[in-house]
Amino acid sequence: MPAMMQSLKPAIVQNRPQVERDYDTIVPLMLESMNARLNEVIEQIAAVYARNFTADELREAVAFYRGPTGQKIVQKLPAITQESMAIGQRFGQTIASELRGRMIDELRKRGHNI
Repeated sequence: MPAMMQSLKPAIVQNRPQVERDYDTIVPLMLESMNARLNEVIEQIAAVYARNFTADELREAVAFYRGPTGQKIVQKLPAITQESMAIGQRFGQTIASELRGRMIDELRKRGHNI
């Protein structure tokens, strides 16, 4: 939440010092109200895990993530996710371009003026 508030700041403040001062004053109040609602989300997510895993499985997962390999996964996962998404996007763009070209070729073979 603090990172989100900081990312919103430039667009809202727009280099206006008075707005920035008030923004900085309001941020802790906004964060406090959002943190109060955080338990709602935690309870909903806990229910999802409870529907999908037994208590023993969750204990095993916690033990794994507390270990060195689990900690490494936690540390590296954001970068891995970002890199994987970029690969997927490039793949999707390449495939879309290729499919477009092939479709046009096939339609031209069938006599369409494309």
